[in-house]
Amino acid sequence: MLEEWSKAHGLSIGEFSGPSYNLDEVKRIKLKINKEQLQLPKDHANILVIVDDEWFFRDSNVERSINELEEGIYDFGHVFAAIIAGESPGSDANRIIMKDQHMLIEKVRPYYRMDKAIILFNGYCRQIISPNTIAKMYDAFRTY
Repeated sequence: MLEEWSKAHGLSIGEFSGPSYNLDEVKRIKLKINKEQLQLPKDHANILVIVDDEWFFRDSNVERSINELEEGIYDFGHVFAAIIAGESPGSDANRIIMKDQHMLIEKVRPYYRMDKAIILFNGYCRQIISPNTIAKMYDAFRTY
């Protein structure tokens, strides 16, 4: 009886398996940005920080992700920047990748860990941010 049921459900006896796992990380982060930005004052330039280790563990195409996420913050004129930060396993060298005005930062940490952050700058922020302030932000993230 177990063999028949297993075969009918595409399973085999003696194997450990379950339903497939398909999570759209970009969509999940976009929903989080939509939700969290509601807490921010509308009359200030805000920086939204989301700490999420799962993002960097699962998402391997960072450039595609940046393209999709940048469109999501353009809708919020009171958000100057969104930062997605977390860690993942790894021991590669430190690196900074620029994609237009956005940044991906990877820093090697002890015990086979890497701190990672994506910084998305909103070119459609309604508040005027001085070029000096923007330059200081880039420098701060580069030296972090």
